[in-house]
Amino acid sequence: MTLVAWALAAAALGGPLPQTTQRYALEVTVDPEARTLEGTFRIAWDHPQSTPLETVRLHLYLNAFSHTHSTWFNEDQHPFLGGFNALDGFIEHDDPWGWNDLVAVTQGGREASWTPIAPDDSNSLDATLVEIRLPEPVPPGQTAIIEGTFSARLPVLMPRTGVTDGLLVAGQWYPKLAMFETPGVRHATSEAWAGTQYHGATEFYSEFADYEVDIAIPDGWTVGATGKGEVSEGVWHYEQRAVHDFVFCAMPGPVDTRFTHTLPGGETVDVQLLTPVEYDLQIERAKRTLVVGL
Repeated sequence: MTLVAWALAAAALGGPLPQTTQRYALEVTVDPEARTLEGTFRIAWDHPQSTPLETVRLHLYLNAFSHTHSTWFNEDQHPFLGGFNALDGFIEHDDPWGWNDLVAVTQGGREASWTPIAPDDSNSLDATLVEIRLPEPVPPGQTAIIEGTFSARLPVLMPRTGVTDGLLVAGQWYPKLAMFETPGVRHATSEAWAGTQYHGATEFYSEFADYEVDIAIPDGWTVGATGKGEVSEGVWHYEQRAVHDFVFCAMPGPVDTRFTHTLPGGETVDVQLLTPVEYDLQIERAKRTLVVGL
């Protein structure tokens, strides 16, 4: 098994990265053995709504794995997944579940309330999308800032996320702002939230954003993540502008291979490749595959 994380330099786009309207500051403490993520978040959004913003919607994707009646589980035989049956993987484990619980949400120091919503299928047992009621509406065109804490747990290894022996994959792990569409975006004719619940064929529709993330993990574990990072006293710090999402993986004592690939136009891409020691003979093969893909 080989796991790859890579970061694209700004030059890979042929120029500076575009400006964004969303900025995330995330701090998380990871316990690989318990599969837990205890974290804080700060989201700043230059919202485009022409009327005061009264609510904000957040994705809590990990709640898809909290029980077998979530919308994701109901759709686990979706043709897109090739007939994959999520229960097959769960049966082998005594405690396979994952979740993401909001502990507190504030705006300007004032507590906000929230509730799960299910606009797609009215599934009252699905908690992958929540609506935050802001204590103070945000005027049109201004920046909405919400802060909070969350307590999450990764499931056993599942599509796109999870933990197995010697491998932690954190995808869709933090409270993430849902997509808000304005007229002319996709097929929108009016301003409206477009965030959906977590479905079997979800593709995580969202805006590009800037991220600053601190990941605290026990000694001996190596982290690979979106963007360029550095580690100090057990905390891995990453910053990256204008990306669609922030994901990370971790392994105990992998072979950590890094190289820079030059594209035909002269742009460069920095690549980090994490490989379990027992699979070190696959490193060159993985590098060749990455280069062809880039």
